[in-house]
Amino acid sequence: MLENIQLLLAIKNNSNFSQRKLANETGMSLGKVNKIVREMINDKLLTVTQKKSSMTYILTDKGESMLSNSLTNQNEIKIKNIQSKCIDTAVILAARIPGDLKKSTLELEIKKDYRVLDRLIEQFSQQNITKYIFVTDQNNLKLKEYCESKKIKAEFVISNNAKETGTMESLNLVKDLIDTAFILVEGDLVVETRAIAELIANENANAILCTGLSGQHEEAFVDIDSNGYLQNISKDIRQMRNLSVEFIGISKYSYSFFKKLVDEYKNSENEWLNYEYLVNAISRYDAVKCILVDNLIWIDIDDESRYHKLMNAVYPAIKIREDKENTRNIQNIISSVLKLPEDTDIIVRDAGGMTNDNYRVKVNNQYYFVRMPGAGTNEIIIRENEEINSKLASTIGVTPTIFYFNVDSGIKIAEEINGATTLTSRSIKTRVNLKKVSEILLKLHSSNIQFANRYDYLSELKNYEEILKKRFGHFYDGYELTKTKLMLAMDSLEFNSDSPCHVDLVPENFVLDKNESMYLIDWEYSGMTDQFWDLASFCNESHLTIEEIRTFLELYFNRTIEEKEMQKIFWFMAFQNLLWSVWTLNKALEGEDFGSYGISRFKNAEKIVEEYLNA
Repeated sequence: MLENIQLLLAIKNNSNFSQRKLANETGMSLGKVNKIVREMINDKLLTVTQKKSSMTYILTDKGESMLSNSLTNQNEIKIKNIQSKCIDTAVILAARIPGDLKKSTLELEIKKDYRVLDRLIEQFSQQNITKYIFVTDQNNLKLKEYCESKKIKAEFVISNNAKETGTMESLNLVKDLIDTAFILVEGDLVVETRAIAELIANENANAILCTGLSGQHEEAFVDIDSNGYLQNISKDIRQMRNLSVEFIGISKYSYSFFKKLVDEYKNSENEWLNYEYLVNAISRYDAVKCILVDNLIWIDIDDESRYHKLMNAVYPAIKIREDKENTRNIQNIISSVLKLPEDTDIIVRDAGGMTNDNYRVKVNNQYYFVRMPGAGTNEIIIRENEEINSKLASTIGVTPTIFYFNVDSGIKIAEEINGATTLTSRSIKTRVNLKKVSEILLKLHSSNIQFANRYDYLSELKNYEEILKKRFGHFYDGYELTKTKLMLAMDSLEFNSDSPCHVDLVPENFVLDKNESMYLIDWEYSGMTDQFWDLASFCNESHLTIEEIRTFLELYFNRTIEEKEMQKIFWFMAFQNLLWSVWTLNKALEGEDFGSYGISRFKNAEKIVEEYLNA
């Protein structure tokens, strides 16, 4: 029986294998393979078709069932399904009305005359999706009118009890309308287009979209095996082996996988069951690929406050990133720098970035990380210093190797971090990651490398202020008073001698590779300065609580923290918030909209000065 299962699995993973190749794949003799294949055809476990000189074997439903039942308790063996054709169908679950919004998320405006549904249809159209199935409540007239006006091929299924049931009940309602592979989307999501593109483009037939921990509501945490396949999914953080990735409610499934979901649901008495838990159960024997899209901007809109966050922060950030897409230019630059033949296949994917435009580039199965400088950055960043500092940092192993750096244009090409997972303000707070951060910063600060420049934060603020004044910009109300109080508090502090510092320690600049080793990226602002700048920068940008700040500092210094050291951290945190608020005002004058980011930084500076510095 085991030999039959081995053959069924080999055929499932590649139906075009010849019997000789099946013999090589399974380690059986050619004669034995021939005998078992004939028996399985007679037992209606397989069908076979012949085209010219090649044979194609296909598992029947009986064969699929036999294989699935045999593998259920063998977690190390999984059926890997390859997507056989392009997906043209999307199922959108939109029956639940979130919180206090009183209407479908799809109807919400992102900007004037541009709704969540407009963006979703736009994104899907770019990926050749032409058929839509909506699961809605009874109040779907506006959605129907929209689809009719846009000539969208859509079908609607009504769920009368979405508030009292799980998402699997909504998905089960479309079973009579589905006869093909499809992409499944929860209707309260707004996400970067690149995420949907990567999911659909992946060769695996069954896949879920994942990203680093966001700290959003009710995360579905995900454990992934070494080959990138789903191991476990749960909203209970205590069940997880690792804590770095979450599922975000967009996935794709083959028709055969969907039938298994429906069959499993028939045997369930839990009407609150969410579909991802059945996906998790079936993935024990039917492999589900986890498509990890790093540094992703997204949001699920489950109440009024989340909608405001979409409008004021998330969508402006997505818009900035997507407006900067410049694939052809990147391809030309890569081709020129690496001296590639004209017909070289160069694949470019957006990799995010706030200050800069970052790209993941594949050339002949080799991956590179490409940084294109953002608007106006060359005016405030000395690229010669960045080049020297980042290359020095790579010599001590805290940042990847740099292959190319152009100090005039600011373009950088570096080694890609294998299996990169960018940390977030949520994932970076685990004790494991706090320890890794403390270790990599201590390695940097205690090294004997000498950066090319001194980072003078006082001069830096003055520089930003002068640029803003030169452009006739305006500071936030209360700016001068807060700055004056901050400078007065400075007199009581003791400052350290300079160390090599990164300076810009947002969580997104910490990246884990597939072996959980940590790297620091983006050295534009780096220089020699007080190590407390870096420590405060990390605490500030990761939104650590007072208790978390103490824990982190104790890990770094390996001792109890003195109160004067906490005061110094607070002073630097307030100063940094002030500095970045002026930076944002300058970016706004360059045409970049960061929503409420700038005023939020300034208000944080005010709060720290009043509450912790007694200024």
